[in-house]
Amino acid sequence: MTKCNGCGADTSGVACEFCGAIQRPPSGLQDELAALEALTKAAQHITTESEGDGEVIGNFWRQAWLPTHPDALTQAASMALAGVQTGGDQQGHGETRMNRALMERANGAFRALELRAPTDSRVTVLRRQVEETRMKLDAGIAESNASERNWGIGLTVFLLLFFGGLALSIYLEK
Repeated sequence: MTKCNGCGADTSGVACEFCGAIQRPPSGLQDELAALEALTKAAQHITTESEGDGEVIGNFWRQAWLPTHPDALTQAASMALAGVQTGGDQQGHGETRMNRALMERANGAFRALELRAPTDSRVTVLRRQVEETRMKLDAGIAESNASERNWGIGLTVFLLLFFGGLALSIYLEK
């Protein structure tokens, strides 16, 4: 066991399971996969500590280490895509930042895989998965925006009618 160079916690792996800091350069596929596992545990820990604050989680993933081995890159992209929330009701500021960070991570892993192994069949599969997730995310944002716009219009009409009726009743009393 050594002390994490990021948070000071006891750690023995390639990456700290509490903050995600890389402790030593990964040497090969097994180290990279172990580091991804530690990053996942760190993200779970940070999610618990931040009470699910999407902005904090997004910042974590935006700064998280990205592997170099094609198998680990595929795993990193798949993990990032799995974390994206694509429904229309999740689009608070923090959740939007988290989704953007995860999409950036998935896209970065996809691009790195594309450069390292351009003929790998996983490139085509990941491209499709990234595009599909992006379309679902965009559809959820559009749905959320339409809902907010409709709510805003309804509130405006209500307020106009309320204050218009109030002004009319004051005018008629005189």
